[in-house]
Amino acid sequence: MKEKGASTKDVTKMLLDAGLHAPTIYFPLLVDEALMIEPCENETKVELDAYVARMIEISKAPEEELHAAPVNSKVGRVDEVKAARDMVRCWRASGKCESK
Repeated sequence: MKEKGASTKDVTKMLLDAGLHAPTIYFPLLVDEALMIEPCENETKVELDAYVARMIEISKAPEEELHAAPVNSKVGRVDEVKAARDMVRCWRASGKCESK
């Protein structure tokens, strides 16, 4: 994926687009760009096969598609620099929250 300029965040966002649970990406800290996939014991073989098939599709996706995800969720790609500098410290149904 590195040859396409993609990161683990790009992969997880594409999994979210497919309605699949995104794996943990910051553990272990010693492994750069790690994906920790932990299926529940109640996942069926069909569900696991679908997950693997989606991962294979993601590995073949063009760079533009990788960087555009997520496109099917209510929230698109977040500006991470802005989010780190202007943290929202609460959530309310009205949408009015205080920023730090």
